[in-house]
Amino acid sequence: MKKMGFIFALVCFVATSLIIGCGEKEPAQQPAQKQEGKVEQQQDPMKEYQTMAEAKLEELGREIEALKQKAGEVKEDAKAEFNQQMDNLKEQQDTAKKKLEELKTATRENWEDLKAQMDGQLKKLGDLFEQIKSKFQEG
Repeated sequence: MKKMGFIFALVCFVATSLIIGCGEKEPAQQPAQKQEGKVEQQQDPMKEYQTMAEAKLEELGREIEALKQKAGEVKEDAKAEFNQQMDNLKEQQDTAKKKLEELKTATRENWEDLKAQMDGQLKKLGDLFEQIKSKFQEG
């Protein structure tokens, strides 16, 4: 009878261990699934840069429009130069938009080159805008 009690206890122990052991495997798999989800949730650096460049272009576009609205405040003798500068600014803005479109279709191989070009174009556009803004707001 003692043997039966011992065997019964052993069987219960093994069964309990198996149940607990099986239950532990699932939580161990869940973090791996969560980790995969984190990787999917992280944005691709290329996409992040494109989003930033697009936002910067939109911001500059709004500022350019605001500057155009002030064209009426420009003195008569400076209007021709102002209009010429604004045309140049529009060309630079269009060039930046085209670079952004190129960047959106970039491959990993040409990404760095196109990113450098976009950086340069954004800087050029921003500098030109600031130059025009300061020149025509002063005078």
